Amino acid sequence: MLCAVLLLLVLPPADLKLSPYKDLAAVRNLPGAREIASRFGISGDYRAVFAPGVHTAPGLSVRFTGELPPQATLFADGEHRGTVPKDGGRTPPAYLGYFPSVLPYILFEHPRVLQLGLRGTEGVLTAAANSASSVTIVEPARELVRLVRDDLSGFSGGWPGSLPVEIREEGVRNFLARDKRVFDVIEAADISSATFSSLGVHATGETFLLTREGIRAALARLGEGGLLAFSGWLKAPPRENVKILRTIRAELSAAGLVPAADRVVAIHGWGTFSLVARRTPFHPAELDRARRFCSDFGYSLVWPVAGTAAGGGAEERALRDAVSDAMTGPPGERGTELFDLSPVTDDSPYFHRFLRLRTLPEFKRLLGSQWIPFVEWGIVFLVLSLGVSLFLAAMLLLLPAAFARDGTGKAATISVAGYFSALGLAYMLVELTFLKAGILVLGDTIRAAGLAIGGFSFFSGIGSAVSGRWESERAMKRVFAGIAVCVVAGFVILSAAAGPLLARGWGIRTAAFVASLAPAAFLMGIPFPAAISRLAAAGGSAIPFAWAVNGFFSVAGASLASIGALWLGFRWTVAIGAVLYVVAGLLFLRVAGESS
Repeated sequence: MLCAVLLLLVLPPADLKLSPYKDLAAVRNLPGAREIASRFGISGDYRAVFAPGVHTAPGLSVRFTGELPPQATLFADGEHRGTVPKDGGRTPPAYLGYFPSVLPYILFEHPRVLQLGLRGTEGVLTAAANSASSVTIVEPARELVRLVRDDLSGFSGGWPGSLPVEIREEGVRNFLARDKRVFDVIEAADISSATFSSLGVHATGETFLLTREGIRAALARLGEGGLLAFSGWLKAPPRENVKILRTIRAELSAAGLVPAADRVVAIHGWGTFSLVARRTPFHPAELDRARRFCSDFGYSLVWPVAGTAAGGGAEERALRDAVSDAMTGPPGERGTELFDLSPVTDDSPYFHRFLRLRTLPEFKRLLGSQWIPFVEWGIVFLVLSLGVSLFLAAMLLLLPAAFARDGTGKAATISVAGYFSALGLAYMLVELTFLKAGILVLGDTIRAAGLAIGGFSFFSGIGSAVSGRWESERAMKRVFAGIAVCVVAGFVILSAAAGPLLARGWGIRTAAFVASLAPAAFLMGIPFPAAISRLAAAGGSAIPFAWAVNGFFSVAGASLASIGALWLGFRWTVAIGAVLYVVAGLLFLRVAGESS
């Protein structure tokens, strides 16, 4: 092992090749394309590329007759992240007033703006061009902030001099909980991607901003008449815009702000949508302004519907029907829908998971060979990775173990297999679910992963070191009972305290997260070495098999934890892990008996 580590230090790092299907790869191949700035760090790899032939303006009104200025395109890990118009800070480009996402600025004059996420300089320039009084941006990726604000300042012209701009480098939910200021416009742009494929990959990613609790936190930061605005790409059939509307309706209704339909305006342009919501009903004069905006710029007012006017083709009618159902239809989940458009919560924060497994046959029947683009490939890849990892684990762990037994001592039994498989699976379910819950509390995926994996390894290591004192059957009964109690109690306390913790500093949140997992992790380190000691005392022939089975199910547990979080939620996944430890406790008595 030491030689391998030293060899890695000597050898030059491998040259990582960018997938040809990434947005960055496509832009790099254009004539005259050149990279003008780059940053990388724990949050990702960020690059700015200038190509004379690239002019990006998704959703631009057909009424715009001017020219688009030269632009630099931002990429995060190879995917399009935003746009930086050349010299936009000196003279905001005219085209920025021709997007559906300008709607909140039409309905509120001189707003104090909060933008959730940094998307180049277009967001700030749009606010400046529409007379915003100030802009606050929340962006947790420090490298992206440095790239846009510092490295590209010469190209972009910096921020508009007359507009106060503040950037807060922290998680969105942490900011909403800690900062007590109110805003007139809170923007969350690009909540849906431009392609089916990237949407599918996003299906397995946690999005705590778009949960019911996230929407509730954003609504709480709105001032009098303030607007919560969302925008993104339209899909057919409609999904993201309908799902966020149902989430907004659920939160407004829960707060007693009914009817929610009077507090929402939704429009769409060519390929993109924009919707705004607030706590108070919109006045007729405000709705007239929205209608004039749509008429002047060639957009369609989807909600509220004017009279009986539906018009348009099949996709337009389908969009209007879906939005109308989201606003006025029966609340709750529709079991007959092809897609899952019900609001999500912090317990399963997968806003972009729309796939219903039971509807796949219906997909194939209705769409024939065209059903493939609608499959969420992130989930498919997760299931495929489970299959591949199980195959490799079987070949590399179970198969060698079958030939490793020397015939001495007791043979491996069903009890041994069940015990060590339960330990391997339960440990991963608990550890990875704590990790996912930690993303919300800590506001950062990388730090949550480091603390969860490091914390479980550290405290379980201590538990393993003292396991020799706990090998009696009586003591082990208490250990397994303690694991189940500590796992459930630790997770419940962490979940219940998440709201208050979000407003605390990094040190307090870190200490609380580690404290919630430490007791369970300590006890979880005891059962494995305790059972191995019993097997060693019996001759040791079953030890290779025990190691292999435990390793096999640990590999499986990594994927199953994500699948459980997607379909069952964090609480049920942790509960299953706790139950598996109880099962392992019952099997330990048999393993101990067979080894004695």
